[in-house]
Amino acid sequence: MGFSSKRANGYVIEPGAKLSNANLLDADLFLADLKRADLVGANLTGADLSVADLRRANLTGANLRSANLTDAILTGANLSGANLDGAKFHNTIMPDGSIKSSAT
Repeated sequence: MGFSSKRANGYVIEPGAKLSNANLLDADLFLADLKRADLVGANLTGADLSVADLRRANLTGANLRSANLTDAILTGANLSGANLDGAKFHNTIMPDGSIKSSAT
């Protein structure tokens, strides 16, 4: 799914990327392949993560405020302590495999 590698805000976006504390504010991560990525404490405020593959990504303490997670795959991802205020969910596959859609 998605691109195997791309750039956003100067960071290389690819499976297993080491992006802890990265500033990805308003980043275009549409279709991004971030399987197993280290996104601990990353700032993803307002990022477009629609159709992104975040399976088994570590998003502990990440800021996903107002991020677009439409059709994103989060199976097995760690969202402990992540800020999801105002995040958009539509057909989003959550870490436990359930599908979530939020009211707009």
